[in-house]
Amino acid sequence: MRSALPVALAAVAVTGSILAGDWPVLKTYEGTCLDRVKMPMGGIGTGTISLAGNGALVDWELQGAPNKGYVPKFWGWAPHFAVRTEDAAGRQMARVLEGPIPLHAYEGSQGVTAANANFPRMDAVTFKAAYPLATLAFRDAELPLDVTLEAMNPLVPGDADASGIPAALFRWNVRNRSEGELSVSLVATLVDVKGVDQAVALPPDAGRVTRADEIREPGWNVSLERYWNRFLAQGDVSDQGAGERRAVPAHQTCIAFSLKPGESRAIPFALGWRAETRCAWDVRAEGTGTNRVVNYYATRYASARQAADALLSRLPELEEKTVAFVRSVLAHKAPDVVREAALFNLSTFRTETCFRLADGNLYGWEGCSDRAGSAPGNCTHVWGYEHALVDLWPDLARRMLDLEFGPQLDARGHMTFRVKLPLKDDGSLTGGVACADGQMQCVVKAWECWRKTGDDAWIARLWPNIRKAIEF
Repeated sequence: MRSALPVALAAVAVTGSILAGDWPVLKTYEGTCLDRVKMPMGGIGTGTISLAGNGALVDWELQGAPNKGYVPKFWGWAPHFAVRTEDAAGRQMARVLEGPIPLHAYEGSQGVTAANANFPRMDAVTFKAAYPLATLAFRDAELPLDVTLEAMNPLVPGDADASGIPAALFRWNVRNRSEGELSVSLVATLVDVKGVDQAVALPPDAGRVTRADEIREPGWNVSLERYWNRFLAQGDVSDQGAGERRAVPAHQTCIAFSLKPGESRAIPFALGWRAETRCAWDVRAEGTGTNRVVNYYATRYASARQAADALLSRLPELEEKTVAFVRSVLAHKAPDVVREAALFNLSTFRTETCFRLADGNLYGWEGCSDRAGSAPGNCTHVWGYEHALVDLWPDLARRMLDLEFGPQLDARGHMTFRVKLPLKDDGSLTGGVACADGQMQCVVKAWECWRKTGDDAWIARLWPNIRKAIEF
């Protein structure tokens, strides 16, 4: 019986700008360091799914609020990728594409708490990162494949829409390291998230694709066992359990292909999602039908599948621009810790700290707790100290300033330091407290935006109100 415990407990976190294949790397994590690594994957204002250090998909924050620790489950079903091989002699092998489960996850009141704990999994993982790029190298002594995952969501300076696609790339690179031909299958399993459309897309010429969308359960995880047994034996998935009493809210996409000895293949899976609305500042209104607002990305993508297809169709261009940006940051001769701080903290724009609504404006909390945003309203004396937005997406920075020098400013030049929703232009958004540091930071940012964009018409339009704010 294969042990689920880690094969090595050494904690390793290596810093240094090196290359893993074609993607740049700043940090490398191994051993128990992997237990504390998560990379949020998603666009500006789209919500995120986090890639854990061992390759698990965790923290599914797609419903318009932080949700640390949440993984959609139905009994034993949970999201995952898995691989299966069969050689010429008929020897079959399958693994969930996740590394060892952290030791602390074995300490639940009813045993192990981690998702997918019942499946055989890979022996070890190395996680190499330079946000938003992650390269995970999986190792398994028995599996006759070398398996590497490249995961990312596009981050393109100057293009907020390209940086705001509600989809993530999971590109599996597999190489046959045996001496004979192998039949190989990869499967992606999703479990429904309430109020969120999800879809997996593959390139049209990827290979033989099977899907399972109608899965039923007679009880006690029979459907999960049937899936794994079929995947191991046949290397595909199918609908199952017609007429049985309980529907399983899971969906699977599987691709099968063959590899000759030494041959490699890259299979890009795009996972897309879409939620029409979210709550605004009052998270207590979640699910009540009040205080609901429309997500900007939902106006651009009619479905999760459309978002996933959009990512795949533009992948060469978006990947090239993302990699070029990361390389430009790593090319600076600043200490590694400075480059890490500058690069990795950009993830904040794509977490639930920020959201973008149908009006095109970007809104942000002061920060996030595990289950809710903390302190609403684009707080000027918090967001005033953030300057990456002006450098990377000045159009979004200008939109924030349009609010601050627009409906948030009264006739005296008093700027309320939190913006309310819904937006109104009747004076009702003014009043309350003015924060001197935040108000003056908005003045500085307006100057920065003008210097960055050279938009004379924009600064001329705002200037009367900027002057009022300075005089106040």
